[in-house]
Amino acid sequence: KKIKARLNQKGLDFWCVLYELQIDFDLEKYMDCFDGITFWIWKSAEIQNMEAHLQKLFALTKDKPTMLGVYLWDYNGRREMDPKLFETQLSHYFDLLKDGKTDGVIVCSSTVGDADLETNRILKRYVQEQGDIQIP
Repeated sequence: KKIKARLNQKGLDFWCVLYELQIDFDLEKYMDCFDGITFWIWKSAEIQNMEAHLQKLFALTKDKPTMLGVYLWDYNGRREMDPKLFETQLSHYFDLLKDGKTDGVIVCSSTVGDADLETNRILKRYVQEQGDIQIP
């Protein structure tokens, strides 16, 4: 709370990173320590359980600003992200963004942002098709 207060005094926000692996931890008492939450699904197989994870996330964060992260690369599996899982997640997150249920979508490109991956082609298409859409 002290770190948050000092950052806020300087006009900065203090955000935390939360993974689906942690969503069932007793975290409610820590939510006041952060201005916002970024949420990531680390295990790509858990994208199939995305809706359940998001329900828990939004119940935990309530009205706190929240951004949802997507990976272009499956770091846990050490391979290219399954394009179908990636597109399922990206599409759902864009819908949540357009509906005003999240404050943003973060794409972790890290060192693969310019690699010849299907996920990059899917992302490029999404940006081309939806990049000019007004969000709340």
